[in-house]
Amino acid sequence: MTALTSRCPPLLGLNLLRRNSDDVGWEYRVLVDANNKDKVKCNLCDKVVQGGIYRLKQHVAHEGQNATKCKARTSEALEAKEKCKKALNDAKRKREEKIVRELKLRDEVNVSRVGAIPFNACDNDEFKQIVEAIGQFGAGLEPPTQYDLRKTLLEEEYTRTKSLLQEREAEKLKNGCSIMTDAWIDRKRRSIMNLCTNCANGTCFISTKEMSNVSYTCEVVFELVDKAIEDIDSPLHLTAYLIAQKREIKEAFGNNESRFKEVIVVIDKKMKGRLDSPLHLTAYLLNPHYSYSNPSIFDEPIITEGFISCVETFYYHDEDKQDQATNIELKKF
Repeated sequence: MTALTSRCPPLLGLNLLRRNSDDVGWEYRVLVDANNKDKVKCNLCDKVVQGGIYRLKQHVAHEGQNATKCKARTSEALEAKEKCKKALNDAKRKREEKIVRELKLRDEVNVSRVGAIPFNACDNDEFKQIVEAIGQFGAGLEPPTQYDLRKTLLEEEYTRTKSLLQEREAEKLKNGCSIMTDAWIDRKRRSIMNLCTNCANGTCFISTKEMSNVSYTCEVVFELVDKAIEDIDSPLHLTAYLIAQKREIKEAFGNNESRFKEVIVVIDKKMKGRLDSPLHLTAYLLNPHYSYSNPSIFDEPIITEGFISCVETFYYHDEDKQDQATNIELKKF
């Protein structure tokens, strides 16, 4: 017990002189004085070095002009030399990378300040993709000119975007689409109304309008949607949609004409001359998607009259073919 006690002070002293660090330099040195971290002793050659762990690694690695070289030539000393040299090179590389990174960030800040680019642009995925693309290209990349950005590249991006939307346009023509409105308030407290189309393949933006000084009445919203209908140019499906809506409106009001008359008048007014032509009504009648799901449309006077008018125009002065199409072929359909 006495022997163990007598050994404790040196062990405690040794622990004080060794630092709890992952730095490779601490494998080959101890502090001479626990209160002076810059004065260390090399365990390989017993040389006392001033300058802390960094100078000790230079001493062991035989690097630097201000550090004396370790005189030990054992296999352990040679191994320590390589380890310390690698540690010094890694630290140098990290410092250089940090400097380059800081310079790049400083340049980016200057560009943002001069070009009025908002600082939160760095949070956008597109900004990150741009930076990555520039980095992959490497040195020597020439930036685009204003003409490239405003003309050539913009037109190319517009063409690419239009091509991506072709699939959705095809879906609209095949199965129609819905017109949606989206009202919101921006950071400047302005009231904004967006109009979009929605189909099975997704949603597409049509237009936007500031509504700060406009009340959100039914008439105003109807005018916006009506204008959107003209813009997307899908009359057949809109004709079918409006006819179906008229039917549902009548049913919702219990087929009481005094209750739904004003609403129907508004719809008819907007359809007149644009969506109620004989050709539109005939296309609606002969489209299996609508006629098979609702055979009652064959009995609606406005639709049958439109069909007859279309047949008379198509088979002008040919009563036999008119009769064939109207009284025979239509019944087979």
